[in-house]
Amino acid sequence: MFTKDIMTTNVITGSPDSSVAEIAKLLVDRRVNTAPVVDIGGKLVGIVSEGDLVHRSRGDHEMPLS
Repeated sequence: MFTKDIMTTNVITGSPDSSVAEIAKLLVDRRVNTAPVVDIGGKLVGIVSEGDLVHRSRGDHEMPLS
């Protein structure tokens, strides 16, 4: 088995300018627990996870979102 056999190909993404609320809604609506963050050229610049959102909502503002 290879990565290509189990990977997701219809990837949802956010942008660095997406609000935390937008990313949270995206994760819930699409029933995924992570979203890659890409710049305007499509380059991967980070990843936001449910865990990132939970930590941020609990007041851990020192943890970057991307």
